[in-house]
Amino acid sequence: QKFGTQMPQKIRGMFSFILASDQELFVARDRLGIKPLYYAQSEEGLFFASEIKALIEHGEQIKEFPPGHYYHSNEGLQPYYDFPEVDVFLEDVEVILEKIRQGLSQSVRRRLMSDVPVGVFLSGGLDSSIIAALMKRELSELHSFSTGFANSPDLKAARLVAEYLGTIHHEYIYSEAEMLSVLPEVIYHFESYDPAWLRSCVPTYLLSHLASQYVKVLLGGDASDELFAGYSYLADYNDGKTLNQELVYRIKGLHNLNLQKLDRMTMAHGLEARVPFLDIDFVEMALTIDPTLKLYQRFGIEKWLLRKAFEDYLPPEIVWRDKMEFAHGSASSKVLAAHAEATISDQDFDRARFRGDPIKSKEELLYYRIFEQYFPQPFAVNLVGKWDRTFH
Repeated sequence: QKFGTQMPQKIRGMFSFILASDQELFVARDRLGIKPLYYAQSEEGLFFASEIKALIEHGEQIKEFPPGHYYHSNEGLQPYYDFPEVDVFLEDVEVILEKIRQGLSQSVRRRLMSDVPVGVFLSGGLDSSIIAALMKRELSELHSFSTGFANSPDLKAARLVAEYLGTIHHEYIYSEAEMLSVLPEVIYHFESYDPAWLRSCVPTYLLSHLASQYVKVLLGGDASDELFAGYSYLADYNDGKTLNQELVYRIKGLHNLNLQKLDRMTMAHGLEARVPFLDIDFVEMALTIDPTLKLYQRFGIEKWLLRKAFEDYLPPEIVWRDKMEFAHGSASSKVLAAHAEATISDQDFDRARFRGDPIKSKEELLYYRIFEQYFPQPFAVNLVGKWDRTFH
């Protein structure tokens, strides 16, 4: 009532909400799309939900509600946020390192406000380890959670960090059979058959099950790769301007699958996942950093700025550890691909019929067949991992 349709601009953090009265309808989603929201329009009216499955009975006109937008019954769909233009980039390395430390520390403190227990995803990688270190500076007691196959490098690295920080550490060591058994549940919650994302969904789903027995809120290290150029393919970039354009593109696309994975796998177990790297102040600061300082070729390692900023917070073997994506570090990707290869013959793959884009691998076909059981509607495949940027 006080701010009207300017209310979303006044809210910090992640949200999607629907406010309705007899006279008006007001709907909004956070700036980066951390929390999911969809809408469908049919002859019956306008419908909103946080999952596609809740809307699918209303027909095929289902779309993702875009981040940084609101809908008002008198105004329609309107943007309220876009990334500010950067005229002058930060170039002083020492100033940048201090801004990274202060900004991320403040972001973590903001996300520790809770009336329920808070824990941390701890993969043993750089990003989650930094978040854990910052949390431990604020909390006398911190629960950390890791998962993987027995003797996986992820588990070993996470144990090292947990011991160094003095967290109450929990591990979920799973078998191949257990991982395969939860695939249908994972696909049902994720509402996709995309192989690259499902490989990391499975460990996150299992870990969320463990964490839900101890805490209600989890912080993680998601999205630092988009801010600080952590992906391996970005190592080939040698031009700061081009790299910055790619990073902005990736940040704007985080809502599509990456953040959906985190939200859906945790919420399936009643957990709230919070993402300190996506505090809007921190994101905007990170995008003012001279992009040439994020080039792999500048320092011979990815995310040098982030590593350097927190090198005194963690053991050197963690700070300077080679990046290993969560699914690959926990070896789940190899197991899933091998299972698909063993259960789907070449002849079966060649004969397979499916809706939508062509299936590119046996692994994708395995996921698609499970997806089709939950979403048999002919138009369902068109809702997977799509974002229509031409909302009107």
